[in-house]
Amino acid sequence: MNHLRHITGSTRTAHNPESRQITFTLSTSSRDRHGTVLNQDNWKLDNYLRNPVVGYQHNVSASGLFTDPNPDYIIGKAVNTAVINGVLESTIEFEPAEINELAEKIFRKVLFGSLNMSSVGFLELGKGKRVDDVYYFEGQELVEWSIVNIPSNPDAGAKRMLGEMPSACIYALKHLGSVLRPGQIERLPADQALLFIEARSIGLDISLPVSELKACADQSFRKTVLAAIKGKVSDEHLLHNAKIDLQRASYLDKMATSRPGLTITERETLMSKASRLQAKAFAVMNMLQHKVK
Repeated sequence: MNHLRHITGSTRTAHNPESRQITFTLSTSSRDRHGTVLNQDNWKLDNYLRNPVVGYQHNVSASGLFTDPNPDYIIGKAVNTAVINGVLESTIEFEPAEINELAEKIFRKVLFGSLNMSSVGFLELGKGKRVDDVYYFEGQELVEWSIVNIPSNPDAGAKRMLGEMPSACIYALKHLGSVLRPGQIERLPADQALLFIEARSIGLDISLPVSELKACADQSFRKTVLAAIKGKVSDEHLLHNAKIDLQRASYLDKMATSRPGLTITERETLMSKASRLQAKAFAVMNMLQHKVK
């Protein structure tokens, strides 16, 4: 059975607010965080063009365990979808505000710049090949695409501190100047700068992998770290809980990839939970070795 897949990490490229149309780059030949590369020369688009829906967070067919059906998660229609110069692009026309308040909110967020990323949902065509640690798809059939919060490609759409307001750079320099040079801070993606500031505030070494530092954004983990720093929780207890989190992450990951009948949203939810548990566990393990003195 050919399972529906989704790959995120594309950016907004052009927009026309008056027409409510915004063009996105949906897919490139770059390697993503999943360790895969999509074949831009072999996209099957004919079935999608008959029903060119655009969703939010892949909730276009939500039902079952995690999400109730909601037609408002279809936020618009694609008015132009094609591979142009080796890149899959599509233009969304957002639904009017009077019929879909969620579509209006997302439209405004895209114009504002706080939402910039998209994700393709597709079926694999043919049989790909693995070279070293990268899987190359032979082809893909586009089923839907969505505007999403978090991309899989860490470089896609990243805003640099150099392009932010001077006050933002001064704020970052104040909190990170003791561990990074000004030039390094200017080249940081804005979200990574904020992540580093958060990590420093609870005593973590920012040289840890970004995926592990992201666990710091979780409030329960923040409380755990603060308790550990204050000596209220033993290292043995933290390590024991980290191992349990890794076991839970492994179970959820297997469920997401092997359980039949799950929707895209259900699989995405399970994999997201597994990823957060794994990142949290690794962050705890590294924290025990790399606490800022």
